[in-house]
Amino acid sequence: MSNTSSSQNLPQRQQQGPSAASAASLWDRAYESFAKRNKDLDSAFREILSTESASPAGILTSKNYADKEKELSALVQGQVKRMESGEWKIRLGRKTIKIRKQVEGIIKVLSAVKDFGTQAAALDPVHAGLPVAGLYLILSFVTNDKDNRDALFDGLESTSNIVRRYSAIEKVYVGSTEGETQDALQEFILNVYGRIFEFEARALCQCHHNVAFQTFKNMFGRNSWKDDLQKIADADTMCTKLLPTLDAESQSNHSKQLSDILSAQTDQIQKSFKESNNLNRSILDVLQGQRDRQVEEDKRKFLTVLRTDFESSKNKNPKRSPGTCEWFLQHPEYQKWLKQASTPCLWLTAEPGCGKSVLSRYLVDDFTEITAGNATVCYFFFKAGTQPQQNAEKEEPNNAHYALCALLYQLFDQNEHLLEEYGVPAYRKGGNLANLFEPLWNLLVRACRDPEAGQIICILDALDECAASHKQILATRFSEFCADNPTNVNFRILITSRPERDLQAAFNLGPKSKATFVRLTGESEKEMEAITKEVNSVIDEEIERFKEAREQSGIDDGVHEILREEIDKLDNRSYLWVSLVFPQLHENADCEESELLEIIKTLPTTLEGTYKQILSRSTNVAHARKLLSIVLAATRPLTLTELKIAFSVDRDDNHNKIDKILRVSSSESKATAAEQAFCGSIRRYCGSFIRITESKVYLIHQTAQEFLLESQNLNGTNLAAWKHSFKSADNHLVLARSCIWYLMLSQFGEHGHGLSDDASDFSLGKERTAGRFISQHPFAEYATTRWFTHFNTAGASESDDISTDATTLISTSTGNFETWRTIYTLGCSLGSTNKYIPKTYMGLLVAAYLDLVQVIHILLLHGENIRQVDDADENTALHIAASFNLLRVAKVLIEFDAPINVQNSWGYTPLHQAVYQNSKEMVDFLLSHKADTQIPNVWGITALHLATRNGFVDVARALIKAGANVNALGSSIWSPLHWSPLHWAAKYSQYQDMERLACYKSTIEILIQNGADSTLVNEDGKTAMQLVNEDQFVYLFGDLGLSR
Repeated sequence: MSNTSSSQNLPQRQQQGPSAASAASLWDRAYESFAKRNKDLDSAFREILSTESASPAGILTSKNYADKEKELSALVQGQVKRMESGEWKIRLGRKTIKIRKQVEGIIKVLSAVKDFGTQAAALDPVHAGLPVAGLYLILSFVTNDKDNRDALFDGLESTSNIVRRYSAIEKVYVGSTEGETQDALQEFILNVYGRIFEFEARALCQCHHNVAFQTFKNMFGRNSWKDDLQKIADADTMCTKLLPTLDAESQSNHSKQLSDILSAQTDQIQKSFKESNNLNRSILDVLQGQRDRQVEEDKRKFLTVLRTDFESSKNKNPKRSPGTCEWFLQHPEYQKWLKQASTPCLWLTAEPGCGKSVLSRYLVDDFTEITAGNATVCYFFFKAGTQPQQNAEKEEPNNAHYALCALLYQLFDQNEHLLEEYGVPAYRKGGNLANLFEPLWNLLVRACRDPEAGQIICILDALDECAASHKQILATRFSEFCADNPTNVNFRILITSRPERDLQAAFNLGPKSKATFVRLTGESEKEMEAITKEVNSVIDEEIERFKEAREQSGIDDGVHEILREEIDKLDNRSYLWVSLVFPQLHENADCEESELLEIIKTLPTTLEGTYKQILSRSTNVAHARKLLSIVLAATRPLTLTELKIAFSVDRDDNHNKIDKILRVSSSESKATAAEQAFCGSIRRYCGSFIRITESKVYLIHQTAQEFLLESQNLNGTNLAAWKHSFKSADNHLVLARSCIWYLMLSQFGEHGHGLSDDASDFSLGKERTAGRFISQHPFAEYATTRWFTHFNTAGASESDDISTDATTLISTSTGNFETWRTIYTLGCSLGSTNKYIPKTYMGLLVAAYLDLVQVIHILLLHGENIRQVDDADENTALHIAASFNLLRVAKVLIEFDAPINVQNSWGYTPLHQAVYQNSKEMVDFLLSHKADTQIPNVWGITALHLATRNGFVDVARALIKAGANVNALGSSIWSPLHWSPLHWAAKYSQYQDMERLACYKSTIEILIQNGADSTLVNEDGKTAMQLVNEDQFVYLFGDLGLSR
């Protein structure tokens, strides 16, 4: 709407009306009066307006009307733009229709006031600019305040109408007469405006997201808002009653003029709505758009939480050769599983090297029949031998959490309905979902049983390589899930593994079980013949390739026939045996016949013999052992570049050597050449024992790892004797040295690198900067996030140089520490879930945090202050050890006389921290060293309060046995009994979590049996039993002979 057309519909300004400055002065005077009466509230009010307008808070009290107009206008226009662009986020809950109408009406009125003030010559826009700006801001915040939303919307609706009406009242009545009545009118208007400012200030403090204004929250409940609005209404009534008197004194019909102005405003509103093509629909569209965008954002974030590198575990397995796996694909049990819902669970078993993982990869990648009918295929390939890494739970690729995350990610990524129906709500609940088995499992079950889930096919490969404590749980859960599924649930699962008795028991294979299994090696003569035939077909193809290679070298002597005859003599040939033997033969295809015949006659007949032969041909045993140690110890597959650096770095290196290693990566051609050269070195040292897939390094097979790693019954010391000659601790020591020496290079000691000094700054820009740093230093991400894991697992002695180096690396005075800590904390690698290392932690505290026992010894022996605390919460090293259940660290600290009952700035002792973590082992240790159970924190909370509040039964029992006072009163006059089984049992009962309620029930019984006084009352005069409802009382207290 143009200014010209709008002005023509408004009554002309009276000559006796106030000037812009004088009109504005009423709002100014009202504001000044409000500010004097409410200094703290006014300070918060100005701070919020300043924050939202990005202008100095003093602009509100400025006498420069031009500046004030500019700033307030910009603030209002900014809010209008947000609403129109859809950036304005509203959550309306169940009262959608009522609140939408209110929002529509409020925006109508505010738009009219804003436009009226801007377009009418009678009023300066500053006149009502401040209250309008405040109302716009409240409207933008209040929709997210569920507790006070209804009352605040009512206030916004009435206040916006009052502001609109008084813009016209001032135009008509202020200055129209002189005398006591005019003075009274202005005083009444000032009262109205002051009340409006007070309402707006309180509402903004209540709704604003900034925690700095939390002081004013909860001071004004629903009744208080009603009182504030009633005061505004009363002031408005007094003012309105005075208007007829002014009409009589001036002998003018101002009421008619006022009516005309308000009618003109109403016409303007209606016209504006027509021109905007139905604002109601626009608001609804905006709200829906906001919800849609929020849902899409939550979907993206949820999938990010679940995302794992499950593809690499699959792709490390070779693709199948043509004509293989057919015996299984035609097997009646497989066909039955594929086509009949009555057999949802299929378990394939086979000895190592028979091609299970090759088959699984083929089913996932290439087999079109498996996805017929738009089935959703989800998969996970387990990989044994990886070590759990501190603070990076999702990175361990052989545990149940990792597998469930991968399955759920694929399921939700392929089914939009399931993602929105189950994924988004799960994400919005918060918590560390990716590391919680039960919530992940329940989420999978609910999603698979959804009527719109469609057909779901799940493939779990090498379940036997899953962590020992997890594989039986998964096997049992999937077996029960398949057996209990309703007939309308179309879910199938294929599991492969070695034949293990514990898995068979977990699957509960019996006459009533719906699970079936097929052994890949064949349970009948027919199956065995089919498998042997397929292996022979692969051998024939390899022999033909061997023959062609000799012919290309100009040799046609029929040696390939001799090779065929020798291989036919061998029993127990497998796919793995073929994949190991023929690469050696192809490499020697151009040898003399006599030499080649010697090679053929010495072909190993077993898998173990094959491994020995491969490694016995190493050109450098020491280099081979170092490479194999690094690959064995790595917590994830290393890239070629990472392995090259880890293999090359030495203690006394300078960064020039590493730069030289990396410099060849500056161009793609040089990088390829460098990788090829290093691959050649790997082949010379390790033969085909190491496989490289997609530039990542793996051992050839799981059995290769089992061949190398030390057995409990063997202790290999001969470097040339490969079998069982690699100790796990030694492997980790090799990789720990590589990581630590790399991070000690001089270049990492340079301060800056464009990285944030504030480790809590997780802005996108800082992460990108760290990401660039990592891309320029390829081994940095691995080394920074895992060096301490390898160091701890290695168990190096304090006299070892690597312990001294680790001590140097955590010195907070060095740039090396700042660099690796920042990279570690920012967690820039994919899937990293690193834990924040507080910047206030110094040497001993960092060593305790990272469980570096040897380093702690070194520091304390050299005079480190065992009582040192961090600058933030005054935690000691023992606090840190107790908080993370680091028992080794706690023992060392106690040996050096660490104060056991020291309190941090919140009054927590190490015992408090251990109890809060429900760490029974740590609690017992601290109690055995005279930890005081009676010490309260600053809120009067003892360790027993914490235990009972959280239903930690065993910890509570240990504390009571150590003399904890079962009737200790907190600062809120709550005994331990009141703190948990009363207040918290009631809270948890609403979730109907019977397992948790059972813990509280046991805790209550322990307290009562040990003398807890059930008649103690809290500050509201209620006993513990009166804080729960009748059903909860019967469950929690019914067996104790107590009454309410």
